[in-house]
Amino acid sequence: MLSRIGKQLKNFFVISVEEKYQNDFINEINSINSSRVKVCSVTFIVCEVVVIILSFLIKQENLLSRPDLYYLLMYIILTMGMVGFLLSFIKLGKNIQQNKKKIQVGAVLFACFILFWCAGISLLDQLSYGQIVVYLSAIICIGVIPFFRTIVLLLIYVGAEAFFLILQPYFQESAEIIFGNGINSFTFIVFALVISRMRYKSIAEDFQNKRIIQEKNALLEEKSIRMNDINKLLIETNQRLKDLSQRDYLTGVYNRSMFDQTLRVEWDRCKRHHIPLTLMMVDIDFFKQFNDTYGHQAGDECIKRVAEVLSLCARRSSDVITRYGGDEFVLILPHMNRESALSLAEELSRRVRELFIPHANSTVSDCLTVSVGANTLIPSEKSTIQELFRNADKALYEAKLTRDKIVINQ
Repeated sequence: MLSRIGKQLKNFFVISVEEKYQNDFINEINSINSSRVKVCSVTFIVCEVVVIILSFLIKQENLLSRPDLYYLLMYIILTMGMVGFLLSFIKLGKNIQQNKKKIQVGAVLFACFILFWCAGISLLDQLSYGQIVVYLSAIICIGVIPFFRTIVLLLIYVGAEAFFLILQPYFQESAEIIFGNGINSFTFIVFALVISRMRYKSIAEDFQNKRIIQEKNALLEEKSIRMNDINKLLIETNQRLKDLSQRDYLTGVYNRSMFDQTLRVEWDRCKRHHIPLTLMMVDIDFFKQFNDTYGHQAGDECIKRVAEVLSLCARRSSDVITRYGGDEFVLILPHMNRESALSLAEELSRRVRELFIPHANSTVSDCLTVSVGANTLIPSEKSTIQELFRNADKALYEAKLTRDKIVINQ
């Protein structure tokens, strides 16, 4: 039973946030209290200056008689105290983190000063009015304006209430009024304490929830960035894989599969716009003999060098170079008529010879040469892709009869 009561009392008085948020939470509370102390100080200064001026104007000769003199002294004390708090918190508020202990102590002293001053005014009121409205108002204000831990606020209230109850008999002769004032002030303290705890708990929960949401948002943003990076990497990888699937592994030019896809696309496009299309086949002369003489590694290097020459010659963005198989290449050349095709064939044939790759078993030259066969036409309803390919293949066959030759069919 006692342990349960102790646990409930602990839950009532102890409100905290997670340890990792403690420092930031204290800074948040100090920032709020610092701002509110400054606002309250300015408000009190203005009000008390007005009251002091009115007191001089209205009471004049009676101002120096009791209890008016006591009230005047209390107004002056409050004004001077508020000036001191205002200047102190302006200075402390410039660096909340560095001055957090001083701000906490200063806020407690401010609350104590207000409560004790208001208790003093209510004690003076017992001499004439018998009311404690000022003290009760201060109890509520201290409970709802600043933020204090419940145990700290309880100690502040206990000190102020003890001060008020001990001194009250010296100002109030009626035992019934003293008892009533004590009950009223105690009731207000209980309500103010409960309200303050609810507000402190609310701001603590809001602060912690806000930080948790910020952390989750940061985590989600980090995951989002990471996912974007992964997606970008996947896109790049897929693009590379797609590119690799379309390329010949040895030469880097397009492969047979890409040739079939591209030829169909270009045929349809040229047919739609009535533009010429050239299909050019290039075959390395006596390549088997070259391999037998110099070895397969030299043969692979030879194929790569020829592919480089073709890439240099057919360099328009629309030109497509493919390795059709073994030592044979096929070029898809849209927007190219027979004359342009002949010029291109002569250029690439010359550039291959200028590589000066030795070929001892060639019957047409001491160095490597190529045979070129091509067909040029404007695709129409009367022609087919098969016809284009067949005519280019026939031209290459004719060129290979003598080697190192160019044949263009139309």
